[in-house]
Amino acid sequence: MFDTANDFRIISAEKAIELLRKIFTSGKYIQRQERIKAMEALERAQKAIMTIKYSYMNKKDLVKSEYIKELKECAKQILSALGGESWAENLLERAQKGDHETVREMIARIRFCLNILYNLDWRLLAGKDGEIAHAVDIRVGKVLSTSKHPNADNLLVR
Repeated sequence: MFDTANDFRIISAEKAIELLRKIFTSGKYIQRQERIKAMEALERAQKAIMTIKYSYMNKKDLVKSEYIKELKECAKQILSALGGESWAENLLERAQKGDHETVREMIARIRFCLNILYNLDWRLLAGKDGEIAHAVDIRVGKVLSTSKHPNADNLLVR
């Protein structure tokens, strides 16, 4: 039996929903109508992830289940509520010049969370159960610059 309640991939999807909820309820940068539609889809995603978490279904059955399809559909609806394919560019255009860095960080967080939710089926099939490495994507990139943080010794990374 597959222990869905303690699987890191499902827990990370649950945390992604919590992070999206914090972003949408903050009320900054995202318009009210977009936020309301996104929150409605997020509520349905929360119900789907709770059903998935406590289903204890076999992985192959779980991936084909209606709950995973509902989660994917909710991720698509959140993307559509934010403004479709060009939502990130539109959000950056609406932001003031001084807030561009904050908005870029928020966009990155939203993309990260939507990626976790949309690709949960693939993550469930990848790797062994209980491996935390399959809970998030590993992306390869090129480091353009680095700097030492002045409070690096006291910095807590979560």
